[in-house]
Formats: sequence, C-alpha cells, structure tokens
Amino acid sequence: MRLYEAIPEQHRIKGDNIPLQLKAIKNETEIGHLRETMRKDGVALLHFFRWLEQELKSRTITEYEAGRRLHEFRKAQGDYFGESFTAIVGYNSNGAIVHYRPDEKTSASIKPEGILLLDSGGQYLQGTTDITRTIALSAPTDEQKRNYTLVLKGHIALATAKFPAGTAGAQLDAFARM
Repeated sequence: MRLYEAIPEQHRIKGDNIPLQLKAIKNETEIGHLRETMRKDGVALLHFFRWLEQELKSRTITEYEAGRRLHEFRKAQGDYFGESFTAIVGYNSNGAIVHYRPDEKTSASIKPEGILLLDSGGQYLQGTTDITRTIALSAPTDEQKRNYTLVLKGHIALATAKFPAGTAGAQLDAFARM
C-alpha cells in the first residue's frame, strides 16, 4: 500500500491486476516444477501410509509422531525446506477440531480402527503442497459412511453451483449444507 500511495495520483493506472492474471497461466517450466513437487509429495505420502499400516499392526502411534514421520518422509525426497504449515493429524474426534495441532505430550494414540484426518503440506525447491486426506483405519460404521457422504454431497453441490457475481460466502454456505 505504501508503494501504491508513493505513486502520484496522475501516474496510477487503475484496472485489472495484470500480474495476478499472468500468475494464473503456468508455463512449461512451472508445470514441470508442479509435477515434480506432486511426485515427491506423493512418494512421501506413499511411504507414510505404508509405514502407518505396518506400525499399527503391532503398536499405537501418537498423532504427533505421525506428523513427525510424515515430515521425515518428505525430507527424504530431497529439495525439501520444511512443512508448508504444521501438520494437522487428527484421530477420530480430533479430526473435527478446526486447525487442530497435535501436541507431543497430549496427542491421541492412533489405533488400527476409526478415522484419521491428515491435513499437511511440504515446501520443496520446486513448489509447495497442501493435501487433505481422510483415512478409514478400519471398516467405517454406518454413521461414519452417512456423515462422510453428506460432506461429499455438500462439496459437490458447492462445486457445481451456478451463482451470480457478487454472491457472498454466507449464501454459498447454504449450498454446502443442503
């Protein structure tokens, strides 16, 4: 804002944000970097899910430990600078807490049953990821299936809604909650 205000009024050009539009169009180099970023993150997630499945056969794992292990699997991919945000690893009811962060001393123990929410991301030289996965660690109950299906229907309703320009977020919320 300071830079904008430093420009004399008669030299200000008002209109579309040109850099914003240009950023929306990726060139081949940027697309290649995105693909490489997603490949690395996908490999890290694969290693994490295999580790989780194997470990849960013989012991429980804390939410905190799961987040740290995912970080280590990402780090092993190379060109990794760290998490794009602190991983949200929420087991069962903790998965419903908005922006939940497992604490090393108080995080829940993950068992081979129930549902695990994983919301995390990595920063690599080639790009940044932000993924969310909901994992059933055992056969889901009828209630869990119903709730998951209702949330999915809400996402689909919102994604396919046609609404006029200027529609407010509160109005869109109704589509998701129908």
